[in-house]
This record gives sequence, C-alpha cells and structure tokens, in this order.
Amino acid sequence: MSIEILTLLFFGSLLFFLLLGLPLAFVLGGVSVVFLYFTWGFDSFYMVSSQIWGTMESFTLVAIPLFVFMAMILERTGVAKDLYRMMHLWCGGLRGGLAIGTLASAPFLQPWSASVARRSSPWAPSHCRRCLSGAMTRRWPWV
Repeated sequence: MSIEILTLLFFGSLLFFLLLGLPLAFVLGGVSVVFLYFTWGFDSFYMVSSQIWGTMESFTLVAIPLFVFMAMILERTGVAKDLYRMMHLWCGGLRGGLAIGTLASAPFLQPWSASVARRSSPWAPSHCRRCLSGAMTRRWPWV
C-alpha cells in the first residue's frame, strides 16, 4: 500500500475516533499500534520498545518532572499570578494584551526554568539577593 493511502487512512481513523469522543491518548496509541502491526508486522513492536528504552535512558528527560515542579512552585507561591497581573495592568488595554503579557513575562520566568541560564542570566536566583532573602514570596506593593 502506498504511503499516501496509509497517511489518509491514519489521519482519517484518528479523526473518526476523536469525533466519537474517545480520549486523545488512547486514540493515538491504539491507532498507532494497529497501523504499526499492519504495516511492519509483529517484529515492529520489538523495534518500538527498544527505541523507547533507549529514549528513556536519556539524561535530558530529567528536566520534565523539574519543569512540572517549577510550575507548581510558581503557582502555589503566587509568583506567576502576580506576574500576569502586572502584565495585565501594563498591557491589558492593548490589542493582544494577553499575548504581549505572556511574551513580556517569559524573560522573568526563564531563569528559573533553564539550568544554563542559572549560570549566565543576571535575573537568575543565584545573582539576585531578593530571591535569596525570601522577598520574592511576598506580595508586590503595586498589585
């Protein structure tokens, strides 16, 4: 079977099952397993499992739970809410204010999410005495 027909069948079946109301994770997994079996046979499952095992040994995947942990800390301490509130006050009246606020607040959140930035950014917590003293957890006076 040609690649064009396989592609149309794959995306058509994805759309069909998504319109039935099934969860996205199960639709992607199930349709992928079915198409994998019918295109490459049973030996393809060994190939996929060995690729997954090799990917899980990657050290960069350690960052995923740390990003989730960082998001939880920013949400629980109110830093993210305060930052968005500040950007809303500054850019709320402008057209596209939410997008402008998101792009403007990203440089302030970036040093806490990248290990390279911790060593190089002047906004990094290691370079900021207010962060080390715990003043970042207090409410800002202008909000």
